[in-house]
Amino acid sequence: MKATMARLRLRVELNKGRTGVPLEKFASIVSELKAFVEQLGSNSGIPPDKNVWFAHEFANGSAIFTNELNAVAEVASREHFNDDMRYLTTTSKSENNTSLLPPSLIDQFTKVTGLLDIGEPISFGLFKSDEEKEPSEWLPATKLGAQTAFESLETESSYVGSILGSIHSLNKGSSPPFLTVRDIVSGELIKCYYTKGQYPSVARILQKEDALVYVRGIITVSLVKSRIDHLDADLFEAAPEYKDGDIAAFIGSFPGITGGLTTKQYISKIRSDVGRN
Repeated sequence: MKATMARLRLRVELNKGRTGVPLEKFASIVSELKAFVEQLGSNSGIPPDKNVWFAHEFANGSAIFTNELNAVAEVASREHFNDDMRYLTTTSKSENNTSLLPPSLIDQFTKVTGLLDIGEPISFGLFKSDEEKEPSEWLPATKLGAQTAFESLETESSYVGSILGSIHSLNKGSSPPFLTVRDIVSGELIKCYYTKGQYPSVARILQKEDALVYVRGIITVSLVKSRIDHLDADLFEAAPEYKDGDIAAFIGSFPGITGGLTTKQYISKIRSDVGRN
């Protein structure tokens, strides 16, 4: 019967052919490597509560050790894991199908290789079965190779839009100056850059301490972090305050929109249609 569960392992070899690794450098690489294997595990379908790794099988030499998931995984996860490593370490643009990888994983891989010296290699050993004592496949990588392979990777996307939120802070001494707004939907703090000519508009919306504000402009999203990075504003506007009776005033403001049905009948019809779907 074919096994359905597997050990998830990644062997790492640093500073091959040299004596030792500077401790500060080694600590930095291990820190970024921890985040990297966790992202690899997540992308391979490992749930967060099981995505815990440990290092073992240290060997004499420059720096050789195995990173292993502290839980069993499905065989398909190991195959996915190994395929991701092949994509990441392939420097040929014609063969490196990075569209299959999330930008955050590529970014974390370049953080690992970015700590290397120019020309210094790092090798990743893949295991294709639980029985293997040593990796059956070694994948070399370098700082320059990773930079070249992913230099055209798009890490940001921009669009025209707006956010609604409360003003958290003002930094008018930076260049360019910006407001930090806490988005009412995501709860995240977003830097909203403005020009000096827009300062009167900024000053007006600051007059009311608890006001909600609309900020419109070019929104830049980080594809690596999957969230808004900043907003280049062209409009600041205080949101209208809610007053008692506003909702009641809205009812009936668009006569005919419900056809020949009353509001109550129209709502019942929508609920019934949704239930059938």
